[in-house]
Amino acid sequence: MILTAGIDLSVGSLVGLTMMAASFFINRGITIHALNITIYFRVGVIIVIVLLLGTVVGYVNGFFITKFNVAPFIATLGMMYIWSWGCNHLCSYHR
Repeated sequence: MILTAGIDLSVGSLVGLTMMAASFFINRGITIHALNITIYFRVGVIIVIVLLLGTVVGYVNGFFITKFNVAPFIATLGMMYIWSWGCNHLCSYHR
């Protein structure tokens, strides 16, 4: 996006979201209540999951910018608030 003179404001919130997701997977794992099991991932797998999450978020930003012709500043500002909400949601889930 920087190549096209756009600026991404959602980077900080995205880093926060991915780190919250990584800590969630490390601490809680994924619980399957029907089978009464919890799956914990290795750190390498968590890194791959977090990188895929960041890639998907980048594609979502690019999708809104290209398909809906939204200014990068506005699209990433909106996504910044969405990812910040995601961090707050994950944080309140831990309590």
